[in-house]
Amino acid sequence: MQEKRKYKRYYFPKEKMITLHIHVEDTIKLVAKLLNIGEGGVGLAMERSAAIDLPEGTVLTIDKVSGIRHFRSLAKTEVVVRWSMDSNHFQHLSVGCQFLAEQEAIGHEIATLAEKEEISEL
Repeated sequence: MQEKRKYKRYYFPKEKMITLHIHVEDTIKLVAKLLNIGEGGVGLAMERSAAIDLPEGTVLTIDKVSGIRHFRSLAKTEVVVRWSMDSNHFQHLSVGCQFLAEQEAIGHEIATLAEKEEISEL
């Protein structure tokens, strides 16, 4: 099977889990776990009870990053929702987000940090 991803993805084991504090439209605040990251964007997990409807195209702003200190540069980054999945197979809502075009440089920086932190490639 051929890989469809444009960029490498890195996933975070539990011992290196990163928590993101996010807001939507200046009013709705959410907490998400960073599941994976690549130069193009991030994969998030959030509790169903806390999650709102996040249709494709919704812009999320990352306010605060807790966990591995090198990844705190993600704070104040904006991402756009590309997909969300709510499945009974998982205990959370999964959300795939892309870095906004003007913030793609941070994606490259983050991929470099992932390699330094020895985060596993997906």
